[in-house]
Amino acid sequence: MEKNSKVSLLHKIFACILIAALTTYTIKRFNSAYLPNWVPKISIPITIWLFLLASLLFIPIWQFLERRNKINSTSTLAFIQAVLIYFLAFDFTKWALLKFLHLHMTTSLGWMEMPMTMLSGEQQLSHFFGQNYPMVIAFGICELSGAILILYRKTRLLGASILFVMCANIALMDFLYGVKGPFPEVVLLLCVVVYIALQDYDKIKKLFFTPNTSLPVFNFKNRIVKNIIRISAIVIPLLILVPRYKIQFRPNLTGKYKIMKMTVNGKQLLLDSCNNTTFSNIYFDLGDYFVFASNDFNNIQVGHFEFNEKTREFKTIWKYPKGISDTLFANISPLDKENRMILSGLMGKDSLYIELLKKEVKSVTKTY
Repeated sequence: MEKNSKVSLLHKIFACILIAALTTYTIKRFNSAYLPNWVPKISIPITIWLFLLASLLFIPIWQFLERRNKINSTSTLAFIQAVLIYFLAFDFTKWALLKFLHLHMTTSLGWMEMPMTMLSGEQQLSHFFGQNYPMVIAFGICELSGAILILYRKTRLLGASILFVMCANIALMDFLYGVKGPFPEVVLLLCVVVYIALQDYDKIKKLFFTPNTSLPVFNFKNRIVKNIIRISAIVIPLLILVPRYKIQFRPNLTGKYKIMKMTVNGKQLLLDSCNNTTFSNIYFDLGDYFVFASNDFNNIQVGHFEFNEKTREFKTIWKYPKGISDTLFANISPLDKENRMILSGLMGKDSLYIELLKKEVKSVTKTY
């Protein structure tokens, strides 16, 4: 950029809005409980308003002074970008330290005793990462290293690349798992990281789209053959795996069913909601898995079934627990108007007759 070159009004607006949003949001999201006691609580909202008003009011002032050649727009833009980088590093360092100190991505003893369907997506995500502290540490190291690298001009693009990967992954997870609190912050951080990285657009273009002449080259005389070989790396896995694709969801079968009545060898079993020895639910699960479940999660049988859509007959070979050799051969009736159906068949030498009631679940693909 040439010395004292003009900056477009759109660029001024975008840069000032970014600095207004980043500074105010970073300060607002910082927990005041971590501040020293001598810092008055009123200082936080005052600081937020000062940064917000100063950033937005500076847009017309900057434009006015530039038209009269009374301001160096190049230096001004560099100062604004430096402030953005400072708060970017500040925010990522904060999140890294929270991870190191067990204040972020932690789980709960209470959550570990609860069924997954009772936990929100945010709680499940936090519980997943909270199970593995070294993984949390690895994330924190990436955030801290990116924050340090982005502060220096020579390593700024490398730091921005690390922070971009972190932001993009966190934003995607927050969006898909319904984590509403931090989502606006990570999207803002992602925008700032992209903006800072694009200041080195020529380096990015050269890095990703310029051929590396230092590597050895294997020349194909026939360009068509060369491209066919390249494309085969994508096509061959498709040809191998697509024919092996199995139905994961059967609309008329997949789901959770409550056992309303169960008869074994003509003798009806007493079903008690407090009894952990008898099965209480049946699952026709995704991937053609069949599950007998009781109120005790330790008392469960899991098998893989083959289903004939026309005859509604199925065969289940048990996978868990090990040692069950009695294959289940059964027939399942279609659902009636009351969402009930009958399962009847043989498991080993035992005859089964089970009346089932289909229960609603949140989703067949997610638990939140």
